[in-house]
Amino acid sequence: MQNLHIRKLKATYRLPSSSVEERARLDRVLTTILNRELEATLEQINISSDEELCIRSIYVPIRLRLSSAESTLSAEWSMEIAKAIEQILERGYASGVVRYKSRVQAFIDFAVGVALGDLERSWAWRQLGLWRARDRVGDEAARRELIRALIEEPTMIIPVLCALAKNHTLERLAFQLTTAHWQALTSAALSAAQAASSLEQLENHTGLISPVVLSEARRIVNRSLLAKSLIQQIIESTAVNQAVAVMVILEVNPGIFRAGGQALHTLLSAVMNRMVEPISGAAQIAPAHHDEEAMRESLEEAHTGAAPSDQTLFRQTSISDSTLTSDERPLPIVRQRALTRFGGLLYLIGVVDDLCLPEAILVHPSLKDRPFRWVMHQLALALVPATTNDAAALAFAGLLPDASPPSAGEDPSTSLEEETIQEFAKRITVSLRERLAYKEQSAASLIEFVCHRRAEIVADPGWIETGFSLDEVSTEIRRAGLDLDPGYVPWLGVVVKFIYLEK
Repeated sequence: MQNLHIRKLKATYRLPSSSVEERARLDRVLTTILNRELEATLEQINISSDEELCIRSIYVPIRLRLSSAESTLSAEWSMEIAKAIEQILERGYASGVVRYKSRVQAFIDFAVGVALGDLERSWAWRQLGLWRARDRVGDEAARRELIRALIEEPTMIIPVLCALAKNHTLERLAFQLTTAHWQALTSAALSAAQAASSLEQLENHTGLISPVVLSEARRIVNRSLLAKSLIQQIIESTAVNQAVAVMVILEVNPGIFRAGGQALHTLLSAVMNRMVEPISGAAQIAPAHHDEEAMRESLEEAHTGAAPSDQTLFRQTSISDSTLTSDERPLPIVRQRALTRFGGLLYLIGVVDDLCLPEAILVHPSLKDRPFRWVMHQLALALVPATTNDAAALAFAGLLPDASPPSAGEDPSTSLEEETIQEFAKRITVSLRERLAYKEQSAASLIEFVCHRRAEIVADPGWIETGFSLDEVSTEIRRAGLDLDPGYVPWLGVVVKFIYLEK
């Protein structure tokens, strides 16, 4: 909890007649508790600072010695409240209590609830500032609440929609959204990505499209969760097709929007065409691997009206209001954890940004035809001796620990590509040497000092947190500002944070 939110508080004092004047003192103590003491106490009972704990109501009777100092009263009072909360949590599920591991999980639960028409936890969403309507509203009003909340926090748009696609609830929500909804969401997502062009400025390319761009479009569509879930929407509206195509590119290759230009317009048109080709029967590139063939067969089955199977990509979710009550609906499981020996690799994201390497990568002649995440992943492997599925190497490319390495299904790197990536790695090392004032040490020892650090990668969709032991705290790293939180990194499409933890 970055902040503790209490909507309504009622404190009733039972004081002896001789101590009525103590009321003002107790009010002062209570203010201290709410301003700082309670959050610190909650962390002592294993409620971490990034959790979102929503409690509808709680009753906490407590006896206090009025002769105690205010600091003692504050500590005792806070602990009693914390213990009451802990007891509720130990009982497991309880009506009026929701414990989210992160704001991302809360947002996804909000979206799933709207998609399924289950608003029983709207009181909790209101506590988090996501919900502003009454507790009981119709489906249309609920959708408006979700769209508004996403637009107000646009970095959540792609992660939330991808999470819905992954658990097969996006299709149900998508059928309820209008063209205006899609365009508003896409415009907000582009703004969050610091795109060079707005949605209105992205024009469809009408000329011939090169085989290289067509291949990239195929790669993007095949890797996209959104493309697999939204095929029905894109064949019904060209405007929605364009909006969804933009989101698909933002999901797979967000960095490309930093460059803009005609190349982006051409890729957008190629992605739009690629998503409708299995339905329209237009000319296609020969399948590159089995996954693409399976995708085409599923899409064709949906189009011809064949009975859907478990493998059909376009299908209605099996979750329904009649089969899953609000009490039974579990919170979405989104958190992933993985250990790495190269946690310090994530310190270099700020260096990459300061050197404007994303822009350089996008236009470099030997790399511009490669996926941006592939380049970032290869750059990570050039810097540290990690495996391709190492959590830090994946995070360096903006990917969660369970993601397939960007090299999967790609051609091996060429000697020219490897030379270029080594050049970028050298630029990073030179910048590090200047920041840390390391003049004599070798490049290898410098990278080892910065990057070879044991850490735990804790990730939610759109959110990557690197947790280091307090033993890893370095004065040099701190002085150089390498462990300052990068925050939202638009060219990766994720929030990146660093924390230090006791063992």
